[in-house]
Amino acid sequence: MAKELTSLDLSKLTNLEAGQLVKSNLKDMGSIAAGEIVDTVVKNFIISLGNKEVDYDKGLVQVQKNDETDKLIVADNKRDKSIGALKAAIHLGSYSDVETEVLAATSLHTLVHTYTNLQNLNYEAESNGIDNLENDLANTKYAPFVTLLGIGKYVLRLKTDNDAFKTLYSGRTVGIANTEVYSMKTLRKDLFLVYGNFTSYVLSMAENVNTPQYNDVLAVVNASRKQYADMLAIREGKAAAEKAKAAAAATPKI
Repeated sequence: MAKELTSLDLSKLTNLEAGQLVKSNLKDMGSIAAGEIVDTVVKNFIISLGNKEVDYDKGLVQVQKNDETDKLIVADNKRDKSIGALKAAIHLGSYSDVETEVLAATSLHTLVHTYTNLQNLNYEAESNGIDNLENDLANTKYAPFVTLLGIGKYVLRLKTDNDAFKTLYSGRTVGIANTEVYSMKTLRKDLFLVYGNFTSYVLSMAENVNTPQYNDVLAVVNASRKQYADMLAIREGKAAAEKAKAAAAATPKI
């Protein structure tokens, strides 16, 4: 039977939940028989995750687990996805059988490529970068290409999400210093980079080697992921139900 990693949208976890996911993984590793894990790569991943988790915990204390920080994370993830959507829309244009559309897509791709790595910048730098990209897309050179490819809605989506983030960011409490907010974003990405590499390695080894040390570690990883995936499903179900209820209440009765 093919091995798999339980599906979990890490971007939907709050800061606290993100840290707890990794912490519970590390704790549950203790349930594996002593001496079973002999792969030094796995051992090093566990050590690295432990170190990252300690740093992450310090970051949480630093920002006092503020609700505004979680909102910033969500808003930042939303605009990051909008950047990806815009890039995908431009890329799709390169498959057109109309030469002018292909040329337009090529030109826009070159422009967007100059803003590489926007999603990984600190909050203020990303905001400024998106502002500059929006200005470029609206100038006389690139605006006709946006119109030709019919991707104005993706440009508008990015602007809307970036403006929403900037409004939220500018209204944060004085107690959340910029350096602290930037630190939390960086710590979260660093933590999940190691976590992602760790889970990918374990999954690959479980599939190809299929020995207890890899299978048991994968089982521990999946148990935690399922717990948080179920929690997110319940949360989203409640949110959807409340939204439907509000919509029904707002609908005029005939």
